Amino acid sequence: MRETQVGGQSFAVLGWDTMDGQATPYGDTLLVVRVGSAVLVVVHSGEGGAPSGGADQRAIDQITQESDAVVARMCAWTVAGC
Repeated sequence: MRETQVGGQSFAVLGWDTMDGQATPYGDTLLVVRVGSAVLVVVHSGEGGAPSGGADQRAIDQITQESDAVVARMCAWTVAGC
C-alpha cells in the first residue's frame, strides 16, 4: 500500500499474480480516494494491470490521472460543497 496525494485521503494498492511460483504479466492496481463522505475505488486489472519492471509509480500516476475529473467533482459530498 502506498499513500497518494489525491482528494482528502487516498492510497494505492499494487498486486501481482503468480503461476507455479513464477511472476505473470497479470495483476492489479487499485486506487481508493475519500473526499468528505464519498469514496471512490478504481481498479485496473488483468494483463498489464499490474506494474512491472519498476513501473510502480507510473501505474499509480496513470490511475490517479485518469480519476482526476471524478475526484474533482467529489467535493459535492463535503460540508462546504463545490
